[in-house]
Amino acid sequence: MRKNTWQKYAMLALMSFPILGLANCGGSSSGSSGGSGGGAGGASAGGYLWEFSLIDGDLFFATIDSSTGQLGAPTSSGGEACNSLGTIPSIAVTPSDRFVFVIDKCFTGIHVYSVNGPGIALTEISESPYELPEDIDSIVIDPSGKFLYAVGMGQGTILQFDVNATSGELTLLSTTMVSADIRQVITDPHGKFIFVNDLTGGHVYAYLIGGGSSLAAVPGSPFVVPANGQPISLTMDGTGSFLYAPLISGGIAGFGVNGSTGALSDLGGSPFVTSEQPFTLAADSSGKYLYAIDAVSSNAIEVFGIGGATGALTAINGSPFTTPAALNSLAIDPSGKFVYATVNTTTLADSSILGFAIDASNGSISALPTSPYLAAPFPVDVVSLNVP
Repeated sequence: MRKNTWQKYAMLALMSFPILGLANCGGSSSGSSGGSGGGAGGASAGGYLWEFSLIDGDLFFATIDSSTGQLGAPTSSGGEACNSLGTIPSIAVTPSDRFVFVIDKCFTGIHVYSVNGPGIALTEISESPYELPEDIDSIVIDPSGKFLYAVGMGQGTILQFDVNATSGELTLLSTTMVSADIRQVITDPHGKFIFVNDLTGGHVYAYLIGGGSSLAAVPGSPFVVPANGQPISLTMDGTGSFLYAPLISGGIAGFGVNGSTGALSDLGGSPFVTSEQPFTLAADSSGKYLYAIDAVSSNAIEVFGIGGATGALTAINGSPFTTPAALNSLAIDPSGKFVYATVNTTTLADSSILGFAIDASNGSISALPTSPYLAAPFPVDVVSLNVP
């Protein structure tokens, strides 16, 4: 496998960013998101769950039965996900489902794969992997498929790339440095803004999506998390109206998002009380419910109703819902019908994923009759995907 080292001082005239010495990744650039479907033949239509392993460098997937929620056996996709650990997703898929981008910390960089079938079969593009001078911790693609954003906590770096819609190749557009302990980058579902959390400093940074030679900060950014809270990660509701962050001190901070400017404002009652210290969140696509795993006794899932007008979080009846094992990550399938959680495995034989049905009327969950499911060895993260 060929490593494509980033050349210094690229044709993009990024002379103002010599600290990282990053530049053009090679190949031409295209701004459009391209057509639908995968690579040669494309991935098979259906719901999938990406599975990341603590001890195996393969990137696994499992099929999701759209009627029952039953998971298929973990299957190698042909891609690598070396040391892609933690509950912050280290994978991004273009909206066209043509290309997959995966963080690889074993050599510090990003793999780019074309998506084929049957099922999901990944093929690395010729210019990949892209080597970086330092680790990155989170990547995301904007809803148009034009731009990929990557952040690294080592130097507080935010990288903005162009995504070639035809080849999947990456071209660096800008590098933004902040004096912050940044961990995760997310985009709003409308493709107008990105948000980045500052864990130690207790801030949320916000920028406009534009693809220029520098990122334009949203007026008022960075925004202070209330009660000196330290945001572990970030999650948006399905409508893009509200942003939530679990806090190290406990509780969940909530912000209203100005749809025109991207500015954040504290929600009334924020931070919202949780039964313990939440460390990972998942929102359903309807924008009605928010799900959380607690860090202290993680054998439960908390469920909150999201106030449609206010964004306020209210624990639903029956929450928290006890699970038969401690959990370490959470994902909701794209249909919003099922939620999946990886078991905090102590032995290889215990490697499993729990599945739950979501009651659309009140957000409550109940174990699927076929759960638990066989998982990748020592699973540490799951991310859902839908191929239409």
